Amino acid sequence: MLVLARGLYFAASMLLFGLCAFTWLLRVRLPMILPLRDQSLRWALLLLALAAGCAWLGLAAADMADAMDRQVVVSAARDTRFGQFFLGRMAALAGLGLLLAIRRGRAAVVLLSALALVLPAATSHAAAASAAGFAAIGAITDGVHLLTAGFWIGGLAVLLLLWRRREPNMPLALSLFSDWAMVAVLLLVMTGLINSASI
Repeated sequence: MLVLARGLYFAASMLLFGLCAFTWLLRVRLPMILPLRDQSLRWALLLLALAAGCAWLGLAAADMADAMDRQVVVSAARDTRFGQFFLGRMAALAGLGLLLAIRRGRAAVVLLSALALVLPAATSHAAAASAAGFAAIGAITDGVHLLTAGFWIGGLAVLLLLWRRREPNMPLALSLFSDWAMVAVLLLVMTGLINSASI
């Protein structure tokens, strides 16, 4: 169950970040492409990330303490590094929800969705497996790995939505995505290799 909760959190937050990042990039670079009507998808991904994140904390706390009650979860959130980063993720997702509700701050939406995706890297296996004193390097490579994977997956979702609505400027969107996705995939592979070697 813990693996499922963690997997759902990453799937939802990757898609959410990639969707927000690539639609923002489209708006900045290709303003002739009308904005997608993807609010319901963003809300669904945000709610899934919140639910999966809470389940992840509860299951991790139960795993650490061999017990599951309210006090164990509160203590894990307050007193552990994992819990403190969990609270940061929840704050980022709450801020993202506020911005989605008022339909403001597109760049801030990208930043908050990136923060929600990248914060688990601080307590990841890559960070823990780094040589003494270099945990930040493992966390950074894992964070870049997550962001590039999220951009690629979310960007593909945006392209699918544009194709479904028969966007007349689809070749321009594909060209923009391919330029950025090439860099994203290169960084994804590089950081994946670094993380594999360190772990």
